Amino acid sequence: VTVFDTTDEPVLSIQDQGKVTLLNSGDENAARFLILPFLRQQGVNQIDWAIATHSQKGLSHGWPAILERLTIKTFYDLASENQTYPTSDRSIISAIQESQTAYQTWSASQILDLGSTRVRLLDPEAPVLKFEIQGHNWLLMGNIRPSEQTRYLTEGNFSDTEVLWWQGNRLNVELLNVIRPSVAIASSNAIDPKTAELLKEQNTQIFWTGRDGAIQWTPNNGFETTLEADKIDSSVL
Repeated sequence: VTVFDTTDEPVLSIQDQGKVTLLNSGDENAARFLILPFLRQQGVNQIDWAIATHSQKGLSHGWPAILERLTIKTFYDLASENQTYPTSDRSIISAIQESQTAYQTWSASQILDLGSTRVRLLDPEAPVLKFEIQGHNWLLMGNIRPSEQTRYLTEGNFSDTEVLWWQGNRLNVELLNVIRPSVAIASSNAIDPKTAELLKEQNTQIFWTGRDGAIQWTPNNGFETTLEADKIDSSVL
């Protein structure tokens, strides 16, 4: 599992038994200079499942660049009741049609079974998603104001969350007391100081892309930053 070094839109790839899932694409620069080189280095020549969450309109413009270079078998787009972030971006739709990628929308409470990974959409607007990745529970929280986060205390069961993945914004104290993650990953240049303090009090291991670069998880090594991986690689030389 790799959380890419992006700060505008959270981007994650999952490689599991030869199958590849990509959540979000970032902008065109992120796609061309971060995601595609990484996937090429990993020997990936096709993406089995792609998911676009449209966390902010206009930040997912990397999909056409990815579709130029790699086959995507199935593309999942969030169905938004309010149509705040429409699925009608012409460049993305054209690229999907030209590549003959299967295009599907998915909505709240629907579960995607992507190989051994399960993804459940709790809120398409924020967005809020739950992942089960190789037996570990991840929670993606969109950029939601603390005052609005309390409704998730009744709407979602987050107490089994092991990994919290969010955008570095302030998180509600009550929500954090329920989640109590073992690991927190922020796709951002900085983390809200109050939230960082609360996470430290819970003995949560904290990463953020602005400081650590990309973050990777493997069953053998657990979590490590690409900076740590570079040090290990250079020590072998």
